[in-house]
Amino acid sequence: MVKNVFIWGSKSYPLLISCFLKNSKKELNYSYIKPSNKRFKIDFIFDPYAKKQNHEFEGKFFNNPSNFSKNIKKSKSFVVCVGDNYGKARYFISVFLEKFNLNPLTLISKHSLILNKTKIGKGVVVMPRAYLSNYS
Repeated sequence: MVKNVFIWGSKSYPLLISCFLKNSKKELNYSYIKPSNKRFKIDFIFDPYAKKQNHEFEGKFFNNPSNFSKNIKKSKSFVVCVGDNYGKARYFISVFLEKFNLNPLTLISKHSLILNKTKIGKGVVVMPRAYLSNYS
């Protein structure tokens, strides 16, 4: 079974997420993924601030909020791909998407180091070569 993923954001961050998902067997640490679904497909990429798609992605790009409700119904999980210092925006977008019964997708690279006493929250993306120390 394939898990359909909704992406919010269209710059370079979704490109990294797309590579993660396409090469999931080589790239992802499945012990953090619940349920243990190992196949992903990006259904939609939404960015209300982008006039056009910046990169070639799997899935359909749209930027018109009026198409949001019908497109969101087809996905089961989401990743918020808003970068920089917009942590509060990522949080509010996540809360908004959870109201549509989407689950935040946790993606942890096999090539990262996470120590035993680290707590991983839902919807976390840990890139390759990242180091998370105890109690972080």
